[in-house]
Amino acid sequence: MVRGLVALTLLMFVAPVCTDLVSPKTGLTGKVVITYMQPIDTATGKVIITVGKTVQPIVQVQVGSSIDPRARVIYRSLHGKTNVVSFPNGTSIHGQGLGTDTLIVSLAGVTIDSASASLPGSQARIIVVTKAATEVLTPATQLFGSINDSGFVTMKLAIPRSFGSIRQGWTAS
Repeated sequence: MVRGLVALTLLMFVAPVCTDLVSPKTGLTGKVVITYMQPIDTATGKVIITVGKTVQPIVQVQVGSSIDPRARVIYRSLHGKTNVVSFPNGTSIHGQGLGTDTLIVSLAGVTIDSASASLPGSQARIIVVTKAATEVLTPATQLFGSINDSGFVTMKLAIPRSFGSIRQGWTAS
């Protein structure tokens, strides 16, 4: 008797939430707008991540005229790159290696019709730039005597061992 009462109570609260998110008949109604909030570098408008670090972005999903705090999003690379960032749990971004990538932020676990999914704003695009933890340029200054002079400069980028060794040997002329 108690089990049946507990099951009935759970269904009364869980079923409406589940149908809002996954039911093909109801889904989200109204225009869907996804807005990437943070972290973001205000000077460049890009997300800067240090290689080896993970960030948990904040994204706002607006359905119609109201914000939906229960909506969940996932991230994917626009170009299918796997060497710049990874998505360990689908909702965080991990700096995998040096580079730049464009990510698409879209709804997860929510049913919206194809017409709404293709409207501007139903997906957000962000540019992610990964950087080394430290950068050392040797020598710090290089003097050139004339236009045709050349020199050798070594740049060392500190990258965690699990992502590769220290890279060096960049030449500038």
